[in-house]
Amino acid sequence: MPDSSGAVIRQAEVGDLPAITRIHNEGIEDRIATLDLEPYTVEEKAEQFALMTSQDPTLVAEAGGEVVGWASLHPFSSRKGYWGVKELSIYVARPWRYQGIGARLLEELLQRANALNIYKVILNVLPYNQPALALYRQVGFREVGVYHNQGRIDGKWTDILVMEKHLELEDTPAG
Repeated sequence: MPDSSGAVIRQAEVGDLPAITRIHNEGIEDRIATLDLEPYTVEEKAEQFALMTSQDPTLVAEAGGEVVGWASLHPFSSRKGYWGVKELSIYVARPWRYQGIGARLLEELLQRANALNIYKVILNVLPYNQPALALYRQVGFREVGVYHNQGRIDGKWTDILVMEKHLELEDTPAG
């Protein structure tokens, strides 16, 4: 169902990879969403996409036949003890930011996580990305710590804020 922007949220497909790559690269260029410094190629994104399983949903927001945002859950660790912990990535194309696309993607992704028995979603966010922080707090993510001087962007040290959200499963540990 479309939101007020007219976007429809759906499962990502291989044909979406050029748009997913372009949108991710905008986040890299804008220096607001990641410590990645070099743009991805479609081939690199295809390699990542090929590793995703049914337990690692990737969604896109589509408006007017164009992919305008994407979000995914991917493994936090390959260690079996972390089976139900996923890390979140979410990116919205520049012209579509601040229109509810990110919120819709996140809402749908969290619903899918519940259905997949994922009990916890974590994320790393740049502390100056205020719109992202507001969204994450709004849907119940809590701050669990700061990695001080975690990386460098354009020659300057930056911290990374770590956040988590425990999902509502019957046997979820208290958090």
